[in-house]
Amino acid sequence: MGGTRHFGYYLLGTTWPLPLSPALRRMEDHLYNLPELPVGSKVLDAGCGNGNVALHLACKGLQVQGIDIDVNHVRRAQQEINAQQKENMVSARVADYHHLDWVPDVSFDGVCTMETFVHAREPEQVLSEFFRILKPRGSIAMHEYWHLDDDELPQGHPKT
Repeated sequence: MGGTRHFGYYLLGTTWPLPLSPALRRMEDHLYNLPELPVGSKVLDAGCGNGNVALHLACKGLQVQGIDIDVNHVRRAQQEINAQQKENMVSARVADYHHLDWVPDVSFDGVCTMETFVHAREPEQVLSEFFRILKPRGSIAMHEYWHLDDDELPQGHPKT
């Protein structure tokens, strides 16, 4: 998996999930395609982890600033950025998406999350920060999951 820790998109008829890499890349491609940003757009990867998604987006031509609250993740992300010689396209730093006061207003074309927003302590504050830093007509793309209790499932859905 190369340090990637997110769900994947599997092709119809998939009966065996291995190898994982194609499904993971399809998920990252879907995240890239959601906001329809032109090459060269500046994107914040909020919760970048080890930097794999940020690097994938950079390979598509986006300028990516990754942030994560875990210093070890950011260290590994920066190592991988350097190993792939993508320092001109991607950077990573320790930061909390609840507090983006270091980011000027209207400075990003896009913001993305890959299974990280679900961990927000104050989701409204995070979204407020995302909208503050977005340029006019900017985009937010979020791939998230949510845990529901059995009593919250839609009627007719199998119980866990």
